[in-house]
Amino acid sequence: MLQKGTIQKDISTVLQERQKNLAVRKDRAVGTNMYANMGESNTTKIRSSFSEIKAERLKNMDDCLSDVDDVYCERLLTELPGYLSGEPEGFVDALIDVFLSGASLHQVRSALNDGFEGDVRVEPIESRRWTEQYEQLRKRTEDYEKKTGQNIRVFLANMGPVPQHKARADFSTGFMEVAHFEVMKNNGFKTVEEAVQAAADSGADVTVICSTDDTYPEIVPSLAGLLKERCPDMFLLLAGFPAAEYKDVYLGAGVDDFIHVRSNCYEILCNIQKKKGVY
Repeated sequence: MLQKGTIQKDISTVLQERQKNLAVRKDRAVGTNMYANMGESNTTKIRSSFSEIKAERLKNMDDCLSDVDDVYCERLLTELPGYLSGEPEGFVDALIDVFLSGASLHQVRSALNDGFEGDVRVEPIESRRWTEQYEQLRKRTEDYEKKTGQNIRVFLANMGPVPQHKARADFSTGFMEVAHFEVMKNNGFKTVEEAVQAAADSGADVTVICSTDDTYPEIVPSLAGLLKERCPDMFLLLAGFPAAEYKDVYLGAGVDDFIHVRSNCYEILCNIQKKKGVY
């Protein structure tokens, strides 16, 4: 199965499915795709040269093998193939004895050589991190900030009093901080004109409109239209899942995308980075 690649394919399929669930936040990795800590910094990696690591491992092996009875170990290795034709339990017990005698994996493999040693080739199974895509996403932002001295800035166009916009403003903040974007918060605006002026003056790369489904039909078309007129390159998002009858209206007015619990968080944040030229 390894030679045919069946196991490698199955592992890849599982990884892709898990990363898909992570991308849409169906699965949550606290601190990575949910509840990211903006103040967290990378830990310092201890780097060692390959030659140093190899020397250390060889020394450890020498220390481990220093008291091995070579004659006894070799005898068990010689007898090991004879157990292959017997009961499985007997072979396992013999194998355990061989390893306990100090034999290495290479010695055991050589003793059990079936004539194909050196001819077997399989696709390697690489070590992968479940959260690696989100980790790379955040690192791109951090590297960009170090290089340019600027972060991707997100302005929240919070409409109405705090109780009206708070839930979606909090959601939007958490959504954007996953990629280590800087979120510019406020206590809300009474009029569309005030929100547009503040968003334009902020110099933000992204604006997220935050309010309620009931107020969106009245607010969004005019706010999106005016803001796109003032800042045509600004990436404009609407917090919340749009009602079917209004979705095209919002898009036509200038909304670029929607963020909600079913959004592909990873994809949207990557799109923002690309638009900013992060990569």
